[in-house]
Amino acid sequence: MRKSFGVISILIASLFIIPAVYAQPAEVIPIGQTVGIRLYTDGLLVIGSSEVNGKSIAKKYDIQVNDHIEKINGQNIDSTEEFSQIVNEHPDGVRLSVMRDGKNIEIDAVPEKDEDIYRLGLWVRDSTAGIGTVTYYNPQTKEFAALGHSINDVDTGNILPVKSGNILHCNILSVKKSERGLPGEINGSFDGETIGDIH
Repeated sequence: MRKSFGVISILIASLFIIPAVYAQPAEVIPIGQTVGIRLYTDGLLVIGSSEVNGKSIAKKYDIQVNDHIEKINGQNIDSTEEFSQIVNEHPDGVRLSVMRDGKNIEIDAVPEKDEDIYRLGLWVRDSTAGIGTVTYYNPQTKEFAALGHSINDVDTGNILPVKSGNILHCNILSVKKSERGLPGEINGSFDGETIGDIH
């Protein structure tokens, strides 16, 4: 029994001599600078559809607005140009990997030829842009951050799935003050120069 108590006493003593470790507070520089923000979606968002040669391909294969196309023929898809190219290169049909209401769905769809191009008649979005405000900058890590919120797609009203983006220099053209029941807004233009990346 005495031996057991001795072991316990040594363990307790060891716990008390371990020095407390605290993270050093980070020092950041507050900014409040407006910037242009360009965001790229994670996959493609279906925002609408149209008929091709009088046929609704979306209706035929049950492709719906707000469907999130993650892959085409097993390949990750990030741009509307790439999507159109793959559809046009596979006139016999493509397989779309779609996320809908949290569920993965595989859809096999055959495009229609419209003049010299094969189309599915889908309107898809791969990016969005706006104006934001940088809250602070960390000179040690070269990181910046900003208060933000989810982005709702202008056409569907649903939250846009964002993958990455850039910030750019921005020229403010006008500022609209908020009123009761109406948010304010900032209007501006981008000069095209990328000054940071969003991950």
